[in-house]
Amino acid sequence: MKVGNTEIDFHIDYVNKKFHLVDLENTGMHKLTNYIDPTYQKKLIEQESLLSDLIDFEWICYSNDGYIASYLNYNFKILSPKVPYLYKPYLDYMQKTKKGNL
Repeated sequence: MKVGNTEIDFHIDYVNKKFHLVDLENTGMHKLTNYIDPTYQKKLIEQESLLSDLIDFEWICYSNDGYIASYLNYNFKILSPKVPYLYKPYLDYMQKTKKGNL
């Protein structure tokens, strides 16, 4: 799915209040971590007809260069890939793209 200039996929963990996004952009020109902010979040929520409460979730961004970042209330923090609440299919995809296997 394309939101603005970014190509992404997402998974929502309603129980743990986590919104997982994987960056599918392989050129590095339109990285998700460069675009995410409350305006981007609202645009994605509106475009996909999701619940507006998702803006209060922790948004976990998986990049194809191997970084995982958490975004919440204008703040980013880098996460370890060993954090237990990460979404395994996105971790696997991230590892494949990082190694150039896609």
